[in-house]
Amino acid sequence: MKSSIDDRSKLTKQLINPNEKWVIDRLKKCSDISNIKAITKSNDLNQLLGKDGGYTSATYFTVPQLTKDKNADPVQLGTDGGGCIEAYKNIDDAKTRCDYLKSFDGSILPTGSYSLIGTMIVRTSYQLDDASQYNLTDEIFSSLTNSH
Repeated sequence: MKSSIDDRSKLTKQLINPNEKWVIDRLKKCSDISNIKAITKSNDLNQLLGKDGGYTSATYFTVPQLTKDKNADPVQLGTDGGGCIEAYKNIDDAKTRCDYLKSFDGSILPTGSYSLIGTMIVRTSYQLDDASQYNLTDEIFSSLTNSH
């Protein structure tokens, strides 16, 4: 029982504001992801990196069904190329971002799917059909919550 509690505690800690290296390592375990790149202050199109209320890291990725070019830059493609994981300092900042993304639901500016896990938002491309968005999000969640 102690081992189970320790495992749950470790899982909870890893889902709270993880560093980009940890996120990249977890994304590499996803079979549906082909290219991964974290943003920097110089290539952050949203200009939210490190800002008060903004993300502490954002890691973009591509998926083969949307991006055939294995050398394509995931950051330049944005979520259109596959998706992104945005990490936040706390749950309030992550929820605020989800509310912002939700404001575009049903508008002419599609956001794709977005799901909250810990203080991270997992985003997938609107160019994927609903089932593909769900399956990709599920695979990413499994990778993020695997304790190994």
